[in-house]
Amino acid sequence: MTGLDLGLFPGPPGGSGSAAGSGRRPPRRQRQLWIRRGITLVVCLAMLGVMIKLVFVGKAQLVDTFSSTRDYKTAGFGTEIVAVPVKATVKDIASGMLKANVVRSTGAFTKAFNAKTPAPKIAPGYYQLREHMSAASAVALLLDPASKLRTKVTIPEGTPLTKALGLIAAGTTLQPADLAKASADPNALDLPTWASPTKLEGFLYPATYQFDPRSNALGAMQQMVAAFNDEAVLLGLQDSLDKVHHTPYEVLTIASIIEKEAGKPADGPKIARVIYNRLAKKMKLQLDSTLNYVLPERKGHLTQTDLQNQSPYNTYQHLGLPPTPIDSPGERALKDALTPADGNWTFFVTIDKQGDAEFTNNYQTFLHYKAVAKANGVIS
Repeated sequence: MTGLDLGLFPGPPGGSGSAAGSGRRPPRRQRQLWIRRGITLVVCLAMLGVMIKLVFVGKAQLVDTFSSTRDYKTAGFGTEIVAVPVKATVKDIASGMLKANVVRSTGAFTKAFNAKTPAPKIAPGYYQLREHMSAASAVALLLDPASKLRTKVTIPEGTPLTKALGLIAAGTTLQPADLAKASADPNALDLPTWASPTKLEGFLYPATYQFDPRSNALGAMQQMVAAFNDEAVLLGLQDSLDKVHHTPYEVLTIASIIEKEAGKPADGPKIARVIYNRLAKKMKLQLDSTLNYVLPERKGHLTQTDLQNQSPYNTYQHLGLPPTPIDSPGERALKDALTPADGNWTFFVTIDKQGDAEFTNNYQTFLHYKAVAKANGVIS
């Protein structure tokens, strides 16, 4: 059959019959020609659709389309890390398994999953599986706690950098040496434009993280810094000069002090005001928290020897703020530093073990509160 037979090309002029002389086809033959052309077009479009599916959908998904329960017969080989998102449905998980070449079809995985009674629950997270596994083997591994990789890390508010790195190492497979190296160059971690610190302290935002086990230490640091950047923009930290007449980095440092000094959340804005008032009056901050930052262990009672420490973090000896933040402040402390309470206080002291604090601008009153704190065993 030729193109002429299919009617794809017009025939030569003339031909047999009474229409030959006029060059016009009889109506019946013209209808047959259009029908043949329509059938040919439909066949061509169908073939084109199959070719596009092969290119863009992929062989694995095409097989799954035509045979939705095809399955591998082995326990698989190699290693494949698969993520199970929060609130993932069975369909979502099956699609992820197929995309990662773990199972042969979504139907086989769904069938194996539904065969379990009672219906299993797969916790969100990252799992170490194998390629080309039988669906039953894949489901079994997802339900095996040993297959779930350690990736979840919680950094509480007020956590210093060294402790944060330890928490990340303990909660993941990342090595402490790699984490220390990644944190040693803060300028390589996409910090905000207003920051040019010598340490990463303060920029690892306190939150709960799910780290991708395929990422490295640098990737983990970048994820945490990105969380800080988002929060800083949301709070308007970049506009701190207009709000409190201090740079964003100074406000970050003040927020880190509030995390350590505030026994109760309601005292945060007042402590911020005490710090701003003392800075404005050129008074030494004289804060235990900044000195404790450089001591081998945090002390509730500082000795006279401690108070003589010449570290720039000793605000009993040095005027102004410490050179860097002393921990990673959270949203509340950052807000407190940006919106301090109104007041003329220049002194505060925690007076009991419940964290209650008293504020004053009178030194004699401060000494009275100090005596109360000593009587309650808060200070020595």
